[in-house]
Amino acid sequence: MAADDCFASVQRGLVTLQRQRPCLFKASTKRQAPAFPHIVTNLERILEANSRYAVRDHSPDLPSTPFRHLVVITCMDCRVDPYATLGLRPGEAHILRNAGGIVTKDTLRSMIVSHNLLGTQEAVIIMHTDCGMRTHRDRDIRERIRTNHGRTTRAKFECFESMEDALARSIAAIKGCKELSPNFAVAGLVFDVSDGRLRPLAPSGAEHL
Repeated sequence: MAADDCFASVQRGLVTLQRQRPCLFKASTKRQAPAFPHIVTNLERILEANSRYAVRDHSPDLPSTPFRHLVVITCMDCRVDPYATLGLRPGEAHILRNAGGIVTKDTLRSMIVSHNLLGTQEAVIIMHTDCGMRTHRDRDIRERIRTNHGRTTRAKFECFESMEDALARSIAAIKGCKELSPNFAVAGLVFDVSDGRLRPLAPSGAEHL
């Protein structure tokens, strides 16, 4: 299906949904915003942008193997743009993102696939200043879940107090992974959201993050 046809199909679906479930789109007597305005607006914008991308920018000949044989692990923070920050282009690296830029079991799962099937040989872990995973604690997230959803959880969210320790643990997790080659290289950097520069992590006790 062409992107324009897909966009039209989504629009028709939204009209049908509005007719069948008008309560989702009507403001309440308290003048609240419609239930899902951001979802509808973002989806429309995404499809419009994709139509332009498919015509102007898409490169169907890109191979699935990253040109630079590189994996980048970084935070999901919207201020961090790994492509622009590292001077990367599509096809040059695998980008793995999560809350905090922490190397978790699932991060390692993707890295093992990337290394063994697609030939990556190096990883760079990029954490950043003013990270919410450093300013909050796991208990804060659990409490927010209880307040918002009435549920309790014992899940670990990998919040950290020291960026240096968190980065060291992530590097150690990669180096200790038996499913990665012993010469698989790994480095850690910090992205400063105030000036856009990448730096080595400050020595222990000298963090200003």
